[in-house]
Amino acid sequence: MQDVLAVNAQRGALAAVLHRFKRNEISARELARWAHTNIGHDGDAKYQVFVDLDDMYDTVGYADYDTEDLDHWTAEEADAFLKGGPSPGRTTVWRTPPSPTAVICGPRRWRRRFEVRISPSGRAFSPRSWDDLWGSLPELGVPWRNVSFESNRVRGQVFKAWGEHSDAPAN
Repeated sequence: MQDVLAVNAQRGALAAVLHRFKRNEISARELARWAHTNIGHDGDAKYQVFVDLDDMYDTVGYADYDTEDLDHWTAEEADAFLKGGPSPGRTTVWRTPPSPTAVICGPRRWRRRFEVRISPSGRAFSPRSWDDLWGSLPELGVPWRNVSFESNRVRGQVFKAWGEHSDAPAN
Protein backbone atom coordinates (compact mmCIF):
# COMPACT_ATOMS: atom_id res chain seq x y z
CA MET A 1 0.00 0.00 0.00
CA GLN A 2 2.87 2.40 0.77
CA ASP A 3 4.24 1.93 -2.77
CA VAL A 4 0.84 2.78 -4.27
CA LEU A 5 0.54 5.89 -2.11
CA ALA A 6 4.10 6.95 -2.91
CA VAL A 7 3.54 6.64 -6.66
CA ASN A 8 0.27 8.57 -6.51
CA ALA A 9 1.94 11.23 -4.37
CA GLN A 10 4.84 11.44 -6.85
CA ARG A 11 2.42 11.71 -9.76
CA GLY A 12 0.44 14.45 -8.05
CA ALA A 13 3.54 16.38 -7.06
CA LEU A 14 5.02 16.05 -10.55
CA ALA A 15 1.77 17.23 -12.15
CA ALA A 16 1.72 20.28 -9.84
CA VAL A 17 5.32 21.16 -10.73
CA LEU A 18 4.62 20.64 -14.45
CA HIS A 19 1.69 23.06 -14.22
CA ARG A 20 3.98 25.61 -12.55
CA PHE A 21 6.43 25.09 -15.42
CA LYS A 22 3.69 25.60 -18.03
CA ARG A 23 2.71 28.86 -16.28
CA ASN A 24 6.38 29.98 -16.53
CA GLU A 25 6.74 30.08 -12.74
CA ILE A 26 9.81 27.82 -12.93
CA SER A 27 12.29 27.09 -15.71
CA ALA A 28 12.78 23.81 -17.52
CA ARG A 29 16.08 23.41 -15.69
CA GLU A 30 14.40 23.95 -12.31
CA LEU A 31 11.72 21.39 -13.22
CA ALA A 32 14.36 18.80 -14.10
CA ARG A 33 16.33 19.54 -10.91
CA TRP A 34 13.14 19.17 -8.85
CA ALA A 35 12.45 15.80 -10.49
CA HIS A 36 15.96 14.55 -9.79
CA THR A 37 15.78 15.65 -6.15
CA ASN A 38 12.22 14.55 -5.38
CA ILE A 39 11.69 11.54 -7.63
CA GLY A 40 15.25 10.35 -8.13
CA HIS A 41 16.53 7.43 -10.12
CA ASP A 42 14.67 4.96 -7.92
CA GLY A 43 11.29 6.62 -8.58
CA ASP A 44 8.57 5.39 -10.92
CA ALA A 45 9.86 4.57 -14.42
CA LYS A 46 7.16 6.75 -16.01
CA TYR A 47 8.72 9.84 -14.41
CA GLN A 48 12.36 9.03 -15.18
CA VAL A 49 12.38 11.16 -18.31
CA PHE A 50 12.35 14.28 -16.12
CA VAL A 51 15.13 12.89 -13.91
CA ASP A 52 17.14 12.06 -17.04
CA LEU A 53 16.67 15.60 -18.31
CA ASP A 54 18.39 16.90 -15.18
CA ASP A 55 21.38 14.67 -15.91
CA MET A 56 21.35 15.90 -19.49
CA TYR A 57 21.44 19.52 -18.29
CA ASP A 58 24.41 18.62 -16.08
CA THR A 59 26.38 17.26 -19.04
CA VAL A 60 25.22 19.62 -21.78
CA GLY A 61 28.76 20.87 -22.34
CA TYR A 62 29.82 17.40 -23.43
CA ALA A 63 26.83 16.52 -25.59
CA ASP A 64 25.47 16.88 -29.12
CA TYR A 65 22.56 18.99 -27.86
CA ASP A 66 22.39 22.38 -26.17
CA THR A 67 20.36 24.04 -23.42
CA GLU A 68 17.76 25.31 -25.89
CA ASP A 69 17.19 21.74 -27.11
CA LEU A 70 16.74 20.58 -23.54
CA ASP A 71 14.31 23.40 -22.76
CA HIS A 72 12.26 22.44 -25.83
CA TRP A 73 12.38 18.71 -25.02
CA THR A 74 11.33 19.38 -21.42
CA ALA A 75 8.31 21.33 -22.69
CA GLU A 76 7.41 18.48 -25.05
CA GLU A 77 7.70 15.93 -22.26
CA ALA A 78 5.61 18.10 -19.92
CA ASP A 79 2.86 18.47 -22.53
CA ALA A 80 2.81 14.73 -23.21
CA PHE A 81 2.69 13.86 -19.51
CA LEU A 82 -0.09 16.34 -18.71
CA LYS A 83 -2.15 15.12 -21.68
CA GLY A 84 -1.63 11.48 -20.68
CA GLY A 85 0.20 10.73 -23.91
CA PRO A 86 3.38 8.75 -24.45
CA SER A 87 6.78 10.32 -23.93
CA PRO A 88 8.28 11.74 -27.14
CA GLY A 89 11.41 9.81 -26.13
CA ARG A 90 13.85 12.70 -26.28
CA THR A 91 16.03 11.28 -23.51
CA THR A 92 16.86 8.24 -25.63
CA VAL A 93 19.77 10.41 -26.81
CA TRP A 94 21.07 10.02 -23.26
CA ARG A 95 20.33 6.31 -22.91
CA THR A 96 20.96 4.71 -26.29
CA PRO A 97 24.58 4.79 -27.26
CA PRO A 98 26.67 1.96 -25.94
CA SER A 99 29.27 3.63 -23.85
CA PRO A 100 32.28 2.79 -21.82
CA THR A 101 31.86 1.62 -18.24
CA ALA A 102 33.73 2.55 -15.08
CA VAL A 103 34.36 0.38 -12.04
CA ILE A 104 35.34 1.91 -8.71
CA CYS A 105 37.95 -0.39 -7.21
CA GLY A 106 39.21 -0.65 -3.66
CA PRO A 107 42.06 1.48 -2.40
CA ARG A 108 45.51 0.42 -3.37
CA ARG A 109 47.70 -0.10 -0.33
CA TRP A 110 50.60 2.11 -1.30
CA ARG A 111 48.39 5.06 -2.35
CA ARG A 112 45.36 4.49 -0.12
CA ARG A 113 43.16 5.91 -2.85
CA PHE A 114 40.36 4.38 -4.84
CA GLU A 115 40.99 3.64 -8.49
CA VAL A 116 38.44 3.92 -11.28
CA ARG A 117 39.03 1.64 -14.24
CA ILE A 118 37.44 2.46 -17.59
CA SER A 119 36.46 -0.32 -20.01
CA PRO A 120 37.14 -1.03 -22.79
CA SER A 121 39.97 1.54 -22.98
CA GLY A 122 41.78 0.27 -19.89
CA ARG A 123 42.39 3.80 -18.64
CA ALA A 124 42.39 4.37 -14.89
CA PHE A 125 42.42 7.34 -12.55
CA SER A 126 42.24 7.95 -8.79
CA PRO A 127 39.56 10.43 -7.81
CA ARG A 128 39.69 11.94 -4.33
CA SER A 129 35.94 12.64 -4.02
CA TRP A 130 32.56 12.32 -5.72
CA ASP A 131 33.20 15.68 -7.41
CA ASP A 132 36.47 14.39 -8.87
CA LEU A 133 34.71 11.25 -10.11
CA TRP A 134 31.70 13.01 -11.67
CA GLY A 135 33.92 15.74 -13.12
CA SER A 136 36.23 13.26 -14.86
CA LEU A 137 33.66 10.89 -16.37
CA PRO A 138 32.36 13.18 -19.17
CA GLU A 139 35.89 13.68 -20.47
CA LEU A 140 36.27 9.91 -20.62
CA GLY A 141 32.89 9.43 -22.30
CA VAL A 142 31.41 7.45 -19.41
CA PRO A 143 27.81 8.24 -18.38
CA TRP A 144 27.28 8.10 -14.61
CA ARG A 145 24.77 5.25 -15.20
CA ASN A 146 27.66 3.06 -16.33
CA VAL A 147 29.55 3.36 -13.05
CA SER A 148 29.60 0.48 -10.58
CA PHE A 149 31.55 -0.69 -7.58
CA GLU A 150 34.02 -3.56 -7.63
CA SER A 151 32.17 -5.06 -4.64
CA ASN A 152 29.83 -4.18 -1.78
CA ARG A 153 32.89 -3.90 0.46
CA VAL A 154 34.33 -1.21 -1.82
CA ARG A 155 30.95 0.54 -1.89
CA GLY A 156 31.03 0.74 1.92
CA GLN A 157 34.60 2.04 1.89
CA VAL A 158 33.74 4.74 -0.66
CA PHE A 159 30.73 5.90 1.37
CA LYS A 160 32.86 5.98 4.50
CA ALA A 161 35.59 8.00 2.78
CA TRP A 162 33.54 10.28 0.51
CA GLY A 163 30.14 10.29 2.21
CA GLU A 164 26.74 9.55 0.70
CA HIS A 165 25.82 10.94 -2.73
CA SER A 166 22.41 10.99 -4.43
CA ASP A 167 23.89 9.73 -7.71
CA ALA A 168 26.02 7.00 -6.19
CA PRO A 169 25.84 3.70 -8.08
CA ALA A 170 23.39 1.20 -6.61
CA ASN A 171 25.80 -1.72 -6.95
